[in-house]
Amino acid sequence: MGTNRDWMYKILDDNYLSEEFVKKVDEFIKVTSEQKHFKKYEKFKCPCDKSWNVPYLDDNTVKLHIYKNGFGPSYYQWTYHGELNMELGVESGKWDVYFK
Repeated sequence: MGTNRDWMYKILDDNYLSEEFVKKVDEFIKVTSEQKHFKKYEKFKCPCDKSWNVPYLDDNTVKLHIYKNGFGPSYYQWTYHGELNMELGVESGKWDVYFK
């Protein structure tokens, strides 16, 4: 995919949320909030390890879920959050700007 998303699974730094994790989660929430579905309903699927992209929640609740539970395993390609399916050979474009 060309984008390093190792930060998604490096949550803690000395028993506290790492600065990089918090910053990147904020960026994830910002980009996801710009998607058409969120603008219409003000909710999106929660990618945390407990929810597994099932419930639609507001952005602040999703952020808290991610802080508490981390991202679901191997969710490097955000198909439920506006990113196109890379297996189809379609570039995501916009996302690379936010997560390099």
